[in-house]
Amino acid sequence: MNLDIAINVFVNEKECFSAEKTVKYYRENLDYFKRYLARVYNKEVTEIDINDIKHTDYNLYVKELRSRKKLSGKGKGDKKLSNATIKHYTDPVKFFFKYLYQEELIDNNIAKKMRGVSVDKKVLIPLFKDEIQEIDKCFNLKTATGLRNYIMIHLMLDCGMRISETYNLEIKDVYFDKNFIHIRDSKHNKDRIVPLPSKLKSHIYKYVYLYRKHCDHNYVLQNRYGDKNSYEGSKNIVRRIRNKTEIERLKNHLFRHTFATSYILCGGDVASLAVLLGHGDITVTNGYLHLANTYKLMGKDNLYKVDKVYFKRMMNL
Repeated sequence: MNLDIAINVFVNEKECFSAEKTVKYYRENLDYFKRYLARVYNKEVTEIDINDIKHTDYNLYVKELRSRKKLSGKGKGDKKLSNATIKHYTDPVKFFFKYLYQEELIDNNIAKKMRGVSVDKKVLIPLFKDEIQEIDKCFNLKTATGLRNYIMIHLMLDCGMRISETYNLEIKDVYFDKNFIHIRDSKHNKDRIVPLPSKLKSHIYKYVYLYRKHCDHNYVLQNRYGDKNSYEGSKNIVRRIRNKTEIERLKNHLFRHTFATSYILCGGDVASLAVLLGHGDITVTNGYLHLANTYKLMGKDNLYKVDKVYFKRMMNL
């Protein structure tokens, strides 16, 4: 089997069970790798047999990536690719060859000899209360765009939702009468339920019934044309907020990260947080316990607090 067909088999399998964003991640990074091999082997991709590929080809690919320079952003042309970026490019290659061996499409388990690129763990400082106040000043809540952007940010910040979950949220899954949100088919096709804080509920209701354009889809958040909000559109909103507030560490995941840290600081337990975040492995959630203790040392007066709805106890069940 040639490399091109093998990649198509793998990607087709991913399309059956993975989110569109995940499929795109694998396809793009495997395309980079196959173009690298075609250049090194001086062959067409269709002429490269997958059983001829060695783990040393992977090693040389990593080595080449380490010598490349950044093509955009800060330090363009001056800085080399970070370990995190190289890991982003190479992890799909390891997983691809592991899949081929498990499916008995290659003779040798070369993935076993492919060393993963290690990334130094950096402390991601959550957002403080004054920073969130500064962010909220970016939104004009009397306009459709301003209210939409506020809702998107606070779904991540106050409900712990992923950015993809904000633009995939449908109106029918916002239970205004029961004060919760049903998140469907998220990462690893999981569903979960999260409480809906009253202030955010009020803004969503106002947006849906007063500002949202009539259209043929049921998604809560729209772009200016009335279409479903997108990943790129959502990322651009966060980028504009970062530029305006000059909070340089501001990224999509920082809002969800702040929610998780705040939940622990306000008295929540790790097991409940794992359920709220949709984590399948509680060891991932455990990291917030240490971070919360560190965060607390920075001053209680400036800590962002999650809504009290998360700590109300159901009575008379």
